Amino acid sequence: MIKKLLIATVTVFIGTGFALPSVGQSVDDVLAKHYEAIGGLEAWTELESMVASGTISLAGGMAQGPFRAHQKRPSMTRIEITIQGMNIVQAYDGQTAWQIMPMAGSTEPVEADPATTASLMEQADMDGPLIGWREDGHSIEVVGTEMVDGIEAIHLTVVVRGDTSQFYLDANTYLPIQIKTVTEGMNTTTIMSDYRNVDGLLFPFSVEIDTQMGAQALIFDEVQINVPVDDQIFSMNP
Repeated sequence: MIKKLLIATVTVFIGTGFALPSVGQSVDDVLAKHYEAIGGLEAWTELESMVASGTISLAGGMAQGPFRAHQKRPSMTRIEITIQGMNIVQAYDGQTAWQIMPMAGSTEPVEADPATTASLMEQADMDGPLIGWREDGHSIEVVGTEMVDGIEAIHLTVVVRGDTSQFYLDANTYLPIQIKTVTEGMNTTTIMSDYRNVDGLLFPFSVEIDTQMGAQALIFDEVQINVPVDDQIFSMNP
């Protein structure tokens, strides 16, 4: 899935649920159906690059502008956003995370702070925490099923390097519809919808975000996969 194209200093990924009886499925059963739903495990792991573009809305729609995001294996990511005439860039080249943040008085690339670096490193993982989770040392537990905004959803608890997230997969489609996370006291939720097929893989084209800092959203116009992406665009000093 498009997962963490969202940058900590610009966007951060709440919802309610009513607990229902356990789904009676193992983690492997649920994830097998999830992998099939998003286009197949083999096809996903063979994904080498992705370029996405669209519109980002901040502060409940009070500010908005275009964005363009790049991801490339093994662990590179870059996002560019234009808001109120300011060009914002955040990127990770596999070793160094950096950013250009005009609203903070920075018009030249500078190394990112530790929190942003951790976020960018996570975003650079094209597979996300549900693929290769055992190999990566993550923990996943099937909690049960819950109603999430009128949809019956399978609730998974996912622990990645000590950080815990609650994933909710549509019980009919096995596509993620909501992720709730608490990181350093920040409660955040991602609500994903409008899934579309892009060359056999499914991506959400609408991502709504709610935090204590306000509501935000990304609407994708286009997602391209396995297209040529120059490694230099991820570098702080190309």
